[in-house]
Amino acid sequence: MWSNQPAMSESPQPIAAQSWILELRSRLGDERAERPTGEAVALFVGLFIDEGRLWLPLVEHLFEEGASGSHLTLPAADLEPGDDPWSGAARAAIDALGVDPSAVLRIGRLAPHWPDPALGFEVPFFPCVAAIPPPDTALADPARPIVRLPLLSLASPDRATSREVRIGERAVAVETVQVGGHLLWGPTVAVLDDLLARFGLGN
Repeated sequence: MWSNQPAMSESPQPIAAQSWILELRSRLGDERAERPTGEAVALFVGLFIDEGRLWLPLVEHLFEEGASGSHLTLPAADLEPGDDPWSGAARAAIDALGVDPSAVLRIGRLAPHWPDPALGFEVPFFPCVAAIPPPDTALADPARPIVRLPLLSLASPDRATSREVRIGERAVAVETVQVGGHLLWGPTVAVLDDLLARFGLGN
């Protein structure tokens, strides 16, 4: 879990701005050919450089009625059987971040993630990693604001704990992490944990 991640000072040096795309591409496995055989969800993992650091844009959502607060997720789009996950990732980039598809540079794919059905997720997630320009937060849906986090901040979250969230009619305890006062959980945590491992920041 992220609670066992090394502190930022113990982390490898950040990837240099001029070479990070090639570096990351070499660290991603070759999962590009795999496509969903049933309904699935594409996740868009967009990375950009600002002030010499890698950043990740996430989308803020309110929890369902009956649970207070909000949480951050990766931009997502539904997929049909046989769809190219990149097509869904492109839709997510447009809808959630307002990013021009022509400005998206594909880097690679992370391994598909099958979340715990007990948490209300019934389909696999196909994460697609890309380089993007810094998103214009003014273009975001006001109901789903964009939150930018430095990638290395995710390697040493402020706190890892569990909280109760409502899944349909049930209240379920889920593991969460907090970064910069923001809450992350579920598939977003699992996918970003995989991404950090590709940078040598995982367990």
